[in-house]
Amino acid sequence: MGRAPSQTWRSLLVGKEVFKAGAYKVIGDGKSTHIWGEPWIPGSNQPPTNHDSTSDAFGIMVCDLMVENGGTWDAEKLQAIFSNELCQQIMCIKPNYGQGRDRWAWKEDHKGGVTVKGVYCFLMAPRWSELTVTQDLFFPYQTIFLEVFMEATTTFKERNKRKFKNECTNLERLGKRVDRLIDEAQLAINRPTNIIDAPVSFKWEKPATSEFKINVDVGVDCNGNGVVGGIVRDEDGIVLGVFVEVVNFTNDPILLGAVAIRCGLEVASSLKLDRITVERDARLVVEMLGTSCRNGSSLNSICREILEVSLHFQHINFRWIPRLCNTVADYLIKHVKISPCNSLWNESVPYFIFEVCRNDLI
Repeated sequence: MGRAPSQTWRSLLVGKEVFKAGAYKVIGDGKSTHIWGEPWIPGSNQPPTNHDSTSDAFGIMVCDLMVENGGTWDAEKLQAIFSNELCQQIMCIKPNYGQGRDRWAWKEDHKGGVTVKGVYCFLMAPRWSELTVTQDLFFPYQTIFLEVFMEATTTFKERNKRKFKNECTNLERLGKRVDRLIDEAQLAINRPTNIIDAPVSFKWEKPATSEFKINVDVGVDCNGNGVVGGIVRDEDGIVLGVFVEVVNFTNDPILLGAVAIRCGLEVASSLKLDRITVERDARLVVEMLGTSCRNGSSLNSICREILEVSLHFQHINFRWIPRLCNTVADYLIKHVKISPCNSLWNESVPYFIFEVCRNDLI
């Protein structure tokens, strides 16, 4: 380039650094992504690094951390290499083996594309986060203050438990609570309106003509693992598919809610449905899917995956409903809590929910 590189070369060098800061790998077969030095873990601000070149894990690819068919992660291998926090973030990633090779995507756009507008917003985000449109002189750094306040409040509560009740501090639980509080607070700030799209009646409603509806619910089984499940029905209330799945990496009901929606979209895709409504009786995840999901939490990373998958549908709507409108999914989970399993019914209705499904149509 010489001593005085042209404006074009300087722009390319700056653009390279910006791309490195805002791009990440979407895992497919995991064969082209190294576990160290590449940004492939959503929710992690920096790519995982290993400074020990003599370590057995130095040359491992992401595919080496999966089971043979590439559909799930090998928990023992993850725990042998990464911290508990990184293990949970990795377990939140759903390997898309059908995608083929790993691909690059842009973290600031759930579609994964790079645009001038997206890059500009990415570069300006640190400065915008320090500003407020209000004239409140005491809070010019609203976002930063909010995160620090949440962390300090939660830490102080844990300190009181340790000091006055002699309870041991669970740092992993503390971190999860701080993440959840920040998620909720940021959602409250960014929510455009407090008006909730309430159902017409307190019972399940059929979807619109030529559309399909997925109702999901979650719980914790008798072994302490998370369970998710859901039911897919058409405009006449006919059941097209029922699914249940045991989730080993978390039993947090909020994270499980996001996993349930992701599973529901996978079932809808396998049934070749293109116009769907997804209903859940927990509001946080549903409202989170109405934002850009830019925070670094595990919940945000799963929600970003959901938004990416939703691009494959012609029409999709995420909707909160009361528990009374979600009785079949609720009954399904109550059964799976006692007899946990991974199952998909797409040719017949499971006998134990037949009567509840019929009651929805009365």
